[in-house]
Amino acid sequence: MSEYILEMKDISKGFAGVKALDHVQLQVKPGEVHASLRKYQMGDDSHLYRW
Repeated sequence: MSEYILEMKDISKGFAGVKALDHVQLQVKPGEVHASLRKYQMGDDSHLYRW
């Protein structure tokens, strides 16, 4: 059984030929606090996630 409540592996993302993420990993254990933020644009919902 995994000790993580969230685990993401080998994440890659690019925009118009520019690498934004290159094989990134994220592992979150129970009780840890991590935030996911994004640029706010007019009319969008604002999100802050806590795992």
